[in-house]
Amino acid sequence: MSIFSKILPLRYSIIIFASLIIVILSLLALFLFDVLVGPKWSAVIPGLLTGFVIALFQALLSWYEIKKVNELKELKVRKILPSREDPVYYGNLISRSKKEIKLLGVTAQRFLDDFGSDSPNAPEHRKVLIKTLNDNDHINIKLLLADYDSIKSNEDNRNKYNLAQKD
Repeated sequence: MSIFSKILPLRYSIIIFASLIIVILSLLALFLFDVLVGPKWSAVIPGLLTGFVIALFQALLSWYEIKKVNELKELKVRKILPSREDPVYYGNLISRSKKEIKLLGVTAQRFLDDFGSDSPNAPEHRKVLIKTLNDNDHINIKLLLADYDSIKSNEDNRNKYNLAQKD
């Protein structure tokens, strides 16, 4: 919520929206009790009311979205990719790493297959992890892998885990 607090503290936003509600409801009441008469008021007041409802709905949607984006920024997430099938992108990230590489997954098998091959016949993009580790002694690799007890209910994950155990 840092964006809201930088632009306008949330308390002030609530005060402004509450003030607008009071003004619009007051105008609506004056219109309903025939204090404000005339054709212009019959167009202005319903327009104000519907415009405010739409603006309030949009503000709530924006608030929710900004909250989620801030959560990702706090986790230092750089980019969310729709697929993990781009070895060039990940190879570039691995080769530019200076301090640490963090990986989250059921097993690290696919990561090691894609980037940690030590076969002399493997293409260069499959050796990038080994090359980066050889070039930089200060890189730490942190793997957050699932515990077997937590994934055994899912057959696909259980099979992946068992295959990784055999290697």
